[in-house]
Amino acid sequence: QPRPPVASSSLTENLHLQRGRTMSTEEEIAKFKGYVPLEEYKRRKEELQHDLTLRSVQDNAALPAVSSTAPEDRAASKKKRKAKASKGAVSLSFEDGDGDEEVEAPTTKRVHKAPGVEASFLGMNAAEREDQAKVRERKMMEVLERQRAAKQEEVEVRYTFRNEKAKKLLGNQFYKGAVRCRRGDNVATVLEAIHAKLSADHAETISSQLLLVAANDYLHLIMQPHMTLLDIGALKWREGGLMFDLGANPIHVAERAFFEQNKHLHPMVLWKLHDGFTTYSEDETIRNRGKAQTAGLSASTTALTAATSSRK
Repeated sequence: QPRPPVASSSLTENLHLQRGRTMSTEEEIAKFKGYVPLEEYKRRKEELQHDLTLRSVQDNAALPAVSSTAPEDRAASKKKRKAKASKGAVSLSFEDGDGDEEVEAPTTKRVHKAPGVEASFLGMNAAEREDQAKVRERKMMEVLERQRAAKQEEVEVRYTFRNEKAKKLLGNQFYKGAVRCRRGDNVATVLEAIHAKLSADHAETISSQLLLVAANDYLHLIMQPHMTLLDIGALKWREGGLMFDLGANPIHVAERAFFEQNKHLHPMVLWKLHDGFTTYSEDETIRNRGKAQTAGLSASTTALTAATSSRK
């Protein structure tokens, strides 16, 4: 049987009792106010207020709970909650089997715009944003896969090699050769392969301090060691179009010491260190090409004349 509600007279008497205790406490505090030191006054005031709060809590705990809802109303409320459950919704119960309380699991539904209706003025909804993110992710994975495949592709790299011995033996000419590399190999790796082949083909000591120069008809750039063959092949002019075709034009390789000694001569006078922050112009390179070649050829002629005179 449900517990009957507590009469309101009991609550009123309890409130009057608490109010009387509060007044009594204030009177007790007022008794020693001004007659004891400040610290003693504060301590006694806190003790009396603590006792008052404790008694108030004990009195409230002793009172039975008041229920304004009849058993019939509670049963009707439970039936209403059950009736609100949507058809086909999944319910999770946290009772042992005897209770009636249930929690409905939330269901999500993808919402799409109606086809054939002009909705360009509307922003993307959650479903469209999710679909767009999936498309971007799929395209990114496809690009990464193509890049991985391109880096593993093997190519033949043709080169010319210059050093002091080749200059003397071949009459200012150079050695020629080719090595097999992957497009993803960097300049340092390519130079290691070329150094190994030069050491095997020629009975001489080849310095490991080498430079790799990518060249076309107008420009010769010394490439940084971290750049890959793919990076070099992807360089473009400011006006558009690729700068270097490694399949058509061989790369130039030289010992660093040889370059430092002969950089005022042709063709080393045309070699420049590649700057990744510079966009090279094909038109400007063509206009300035003649000046650089003239200066290099003039220096070469002067050096050749001096060498011939010294021999005589």
